Amino acid sequence: MKSLRNTLTTSIQRILASQGFELRRCGTQNGPSLSLLPLLIEQFMLSSGMGAVLQIGANDGVMEDPIRESILRLKLPALLVEPLPDLFSRLKTNYADQSQIYFENVAIGQSPGTVNLY
Repeated sequence: MKSLRNTLTTSIQRILASQGFELRRCGTQNGPSLSLLPLLIEQFMLSSGMGAVLQIGANDGVMEDPIRESILRLKLPALLVEPLPDLFSRLKTNYADQSQIYFENVAIGQSPGTVNLY
């Protein structure tokens, strides 16, 4: 998992560098921390005019979702993946009026097959 995180971090850093930005980790000193993901999504969409969202483990699309507001505000095309049937049902309900969003009720794993989720 750490290698995937490093690969994603490196990819994000390259994308940001191509747009003149730098990604650095620093602690907050004054006030609450700010979620950068919505800002990065919006900056990329506004500067490039293209893009889509793939969210693995989309939950219900509301609870602690860092990209919901960006999806709604920018009408982003998205593929939202949620393996748990009850959360998947709520996810579809919570985005029912968004025709640019596609849903998959599957789990993502290293190999094909079935798995128990708890």
